[in-house]
Amino acid sequence: LTEAEVHVVRKIYDGPRDDNGLALSMRSLMKGSEMAWTSFVPKTTNEIPAAKIETERVMRIVLNDKAFQLKDLRFTREYFDKVHALHGLYDASSARDLKDFFDKKGKILLYHGWADGTVPPFNSIALWQAVKSVYPDTTESMKLYVIPGLEHCSGGQGTVAFDLLTPLMTWVETGKAPFELISSMPEMKATSTTATPTTKQDIGVAQKKHRKGNFPQRASRPIYPFPTVAQYVDSGTIFEATSFHPVKESASSSTSRDYTWVGTDLFERENGLLDCDFNLNCKPLQPVNKKEKGGSEQGNLRKVQTQ
Repeated sequence: LTEAEVHVVRKIYDGPRDDNGLALSMRSLMKGSEMAWTSFVPKTTNEIPAAKIETERVMRIVLNDKAFQLKDLRFTREYFDKVHALHGLYDASSARDLKDFFDKKGKILLYHGWADGTVPPFNSIALWQAVKSVYPDTTESMKLYVIPGLEHCSGGQGTVAFDLLTPLMTWVETGKAPFELISSMPEMKATSTTATPTTKQDIGVAQKKHRKGNFPQRASRPIYPFPTVAQYVDSGTIFEATSFHPVKESASSSTSRDYTWVGTDLFERENGLLDCDFNLNCKPLQPVNKKEKGGSEQGNLRKVQTQ
C-alpha cells in the first residue's frame, strides 16, 4: 500500500470523528474485516459503492429528506444529533423494557461477526451489555455469540457455518440454555451459512461470499456466548473443535464501557424513548412519577413504547 492508502486504512480503523477528535460511532470496523470492505471501497474509479446507495436510501427515511445525498453528510456533533433525533422509533440500541418478554420466558439469541465490514460488532456487544446492566439475570434469557471470521450476517473466512435456530428452540422448549456450539466450513453442495443453495447461481453466490483461506473443508471450531472465547488446548489439530476449550474473558476489556463516543447514552435504558403522535411529531418521554396518575413508571414507559 502507498503511504496515502495506509493513511486511509488507519482512518477507517479509527472510525468517524469530528474536528475535535470526538468519536461519532461505537468504535469502528475490526482489523480482519478488510475483505468485507468491498461494500464501500470501489474496485474502480467509476464504480458506485453499494454503501453509498444504501446509506442514501436509509438517510432519506431517517431525515425525511428525499433529496439527501451522501455528500451532504457531515461529521459533526450537530449532524449526529440531527440523525438520531428519532432513533427511539427505528433503532435497537437501547435496552428498552424487556421485562414482559423475559417474564414470559422469552429467549433471545444474538449473533454478530467479528469480521463484519458493515456494522461494527461492538454495537451488538454494547446492546448486550446495556440489557445485562438492567436485567442482571440476562444470562437466563439472552445470549450473544460473536463469531470469528464471520462477516455481515453470513459469509466470511473459515468456520462460519453454524446453527442457532435448533439451540434456540431447545432453549425455549426444554429450558436447556445453549453454551458450546460448533461452527464449521460451509458445504456448498448442501448448505451455505444461512440457507440451502438450490440452484447453480445460489451455490456460486455462496462460494463467492465464503473464503476458505487455509482451512480444510472439514474444519470446525467451537463458539461460546460472549465473553467466553475458544482457546487452543496446546495439543491436537487446530482445525478440530475438540482441540479448543472455553475461556471466559473480561467483558469490560472489549465492550463499550471503556470507550467514549458521542452516542454512549443511547444505550442507557430510559434514553431515546419518545412520545410521538401519528404524524411523527415527537418529544422526549417524561417518565411519570410512580405516585402520579395511579400508574408506575414502568407501566407508563411501556405504554409509550407500545404506541
